[in-house]
Amino acid sequence: LMKMGRLRWIWVTLLPMAWLVIITMSASYQKIFNANPRIGFLAYAKALAAQIAAGKIPAEKIATEDLKQYGTIVLGIRAYDTQKDVAASNKKLLDYVSAGGTLIVQYNTGVSDFNNGHFTPYPAQLSRARVSVEGTPVEILAADDSVFHYPNQITDHDFDGWVQERGLYFMDQWDSNYKPLLACHDPGEQLQKGGLLKAQYAKGTYIYTGYAFFRQLPAGVPGAIRLYVNLLTAKSSE
Repeated sequence: LMKMGRLRWIWVTLLPMAWLVIITMSASYQKIFNANPRIGFLAYAKALAAQIAAGKIPAEKIATEDLKQYGTIVLGIRAYDTQKDVAASNKKLLDYVSAGGTLIVQYNTGVSDFNNGHFTPYPAQLSRARVSVEGTPVEILAADDSVFHYPNQITDHDFDGWVQERGLYFMDQWDSNYKPLLACHDPGEQLQKGGLLKAQYAKGTYIYTGYAFFRQLPAGVPGAIRLYVNLLTAKSSE
């Protein structure tokens, strides 16, 4: 328009462009910072943390608590290392899974104690294997598993933007009852498939994860939040 000497009509081009930029930037801002958890990722992460905290069971009360009231129980990182009542009540936790509950176990650092304690429903060996490069590619090994489809569709892009590390204290051996769900590795290192294992145990679901959700959730990493929500609702119906 400028070359044609019609500068006065340039608003015809610039106005729609400006409107598009405003709408796009506004939508992006709302997607990240909106106070509604259904819209904003940061608000969703905060709400999720609050829900988890609200349902917290003190370790010393596991032995007497009616676990049937919980659809899913998540053990915090190093729970078996630091909470002896968790280890002492492990049979009750496995009975809870057997009756139809979902138990999510996060990493522990006491490898020997964990392995000697036989805390898993089927044989599995904890190791010190870790993946330190947070941006290393992650392969979905069981694309048909519901963990990657409900309630969120999980894709490779959900592993973008993770912070500090992928995970640590992965399993390096496991019984065939377990299904490895993800795989990744540091550059030049062997592939690690023991960072997220899922098993059906009688009527319920047992999940072990060494992936660093404890770092991703506070950081508001969208893909990690989406996957974590799927794990919370996981069932072994396949």
